[in-house]
Amino acid sequence: AGAARLVVGASPLAMTPRIAAALDRVRQAHPAIRASLRILGRREIPAAVASGALDLGLVDGPTTPTDALPLPEVGPLTSVTVAEAPLVVALPTGHPLARRLGLRLADL
Repeated sequence: AGAARLVVGASPLAMTPRIAAALDRVRQAHPAIRASLRILGRREIPAAVASGALDLGLVDGPTTPTDALPLPEVGPLTSVTVAEAPLVVALPTGHPLARRLGLRLADL
């Protein structure tokens, strides 16, 4: 029997130092597991998980069908939020939206 494997896929913006450190901890704690990382576009990851090419995927940004930029529907997948990060919009000082205290993605 071959070595156990863990293939993690991550979109470029989801690949943070915390994720890299977590994968390194898995490798150190479980040296018999062949852990690898693939960087893919966020829209490619759900299909790769559904097909078994990835064991798990990490994506940045909206992930539910009601979000403005939903991920493709590819089959029965479960998503769990593991981190949230603030998103900043840079606007010219005179822009009408610059006077607002908060924005929604739909406002843009």
